[in-house]
Amino acid sequence: MNLIMNLFMNLSSEIKTENLPKVILALGGMLALFVLLMWWSKSTEKKAKARAQEKYKDYTGRAEGRILEHHWVHVSSGRRDPETGKDDVDSYFMVTYEFEANGQTYRGEGEASASFRGRKTQTICYDPSDPNRNCSLYYLNSQTQSASCLRVLIYMLVRFAILLGVIYLILKISGKL
Repeated sequence: MNLIMNLFMNLSSEIKTENLPKVILALGGMLALFVLLMWWSKSTEKKAKARAQEKYKDYTGRAEGRILEHHWVHVSSGRRDPETGKDDVDSYFMVTYEFEANGQTYRGEGEASASFRGRKTQTICYDPSDPNRNCSLYYLNSQTQSASCLRVLIYMLVRFAILLGVIYLILKISGKL
């Protein structure tokens, strides 16, 4: 973050009035690229949500499921922290549960909110025609509903930071920094 702040401090101190049109054009280009990236990511997310809504459209049944066991699953994201060199890990809270539907008991396993850690039950969504097709309400919502405003804001800020990092690298490689 300090590098980015220094970059803007250096750029702002070197801006001369005769270079102002170039600077405005460059900033406009960066803004246009940022808007294009945001549009692309949001349209991709909307398509994924639409596919998920189609996939889970028959999960209209609801039952209170008993949590039998729970554990964390850690999956390497394939990204590395540039400072420490450690793998970035995505963590998922998984639960095994059972629930009753149509007078029979069914079991399932899936992702749930870590706030379920202390709970003994959770809401299960299932397909009434085939209760073996089921998932937690938490997972269903995460797949089919749009993110909250805070989540979108954080997502946009991360994308903007990545954009600034790319700009910094381009300036560094081109020798303008």
